[in-house]
Amino acid sequence: RYVLNLDQININDYLPPKTQKGDTKNTPENQAETKIELPVEMMRDLNIDGTLKVGKLTFDNLNPSNIKVSTKAKSGNLQLDPVRVDIFKTRVNAQAGVNVAGSVPKYNFKTDTKNLPIGEVMLAFTGNDMVSGTGLVFADIVTTGATVSEFKKTLNGSITANLKDGAVKGFNLAQAIRQAKAKLSGKTATASTGEEKTDFSELNAEATIKNGVVTTQNLSAKAPFMRINGTGKVNLPKESLDYLVKAKIVAS
Repeated sequence: RYVLNLDQININDYLPPKTQKGDTKNTPENQAETKIELPVEMMRDLNIDGTLKVGKLTFDNLNPSNIKVSTKAKSGNLQLDPVRVDIFKTRVNAQAGVNVAGSVPKYNFKTDTKNLPIGEVMLAFTGNDMVSGTGLVFADIVTTGATVSEFKKTLNGSITANLKDGAVKGFNLAQAIRQAKAKLSGKTATASTGEEKTDFSELNAEATIKNGVVTTQNLSAKAPFMRINGTGKVNLPKESLDYLVKAKIVAS
C-alpha cells in the first residue's frame, strides 16, 4: 500500500545512452511473432493498492506534468485506473491493465480525451504522423495473446475520433480530382509540388473492432471544396482492406 508524491524527475538521467541503430533486418513477420514474455508467476502474487503523483517528468523529448497513476493488483489482475497526465497541451485520461490469471494474458485499454493533437501523439510514440488534427479521441479496446499477430486476431472494441484542422498524409485527394478533370478535358494537370496530403477542416470517424477487423460505420470529412464520406473494413490480421471513399465537389 502506498501514496507517493514526487515534485519532479528527469528519467533521462537514469537511462543508458541511446545506441546507434544497426542494420539488423527485422521483418514485420518476425516482429509479429516475437513472443512477449511476462513474469506471470510474480504478477499473480502481487497485492497492490497505491497511488503515485508526479508534478513534472522528463522522458526522452516528452515533458508530462500533473501525473496521477493509481495501481491495483490482485490475483493476477493488474490495473492502472485512473491514469491522468497533462501532455500535448491537454489532459489525457486513460486506464489500462493486464490480467494473467488465466493461461493467456488479457489486455485492456481505454481513453476518453478531448483536444488531443493526434499527429503529435503518433509522432512521439510511432515516429509517424500519418494523421494530424486536434479533437476528441475515444478508444475502448481489449485483446489477448503473447505475440503481435495474436493481438491483431483477438482485438475487439470501439474507436471514435472527432478531429479538426488536420490532414491525412500519403495522398492528395484534391490533386487526384484535378488530374481526372484535366484528363476528361484533354489537358494536363499541374503537377503537385507540395507534400502529398489531404487537408480537412473536420474529420469524424466511428469504428468497431471484432476479431481484428475494423469496420467503419461512419466516416465523414470536410475538406477545401469537398465533402468526403467513407465506409468499409480493414482486416488487421490479413493486412488487407476493402474500403470505399466518396468525394463530392461542393458548389463553392
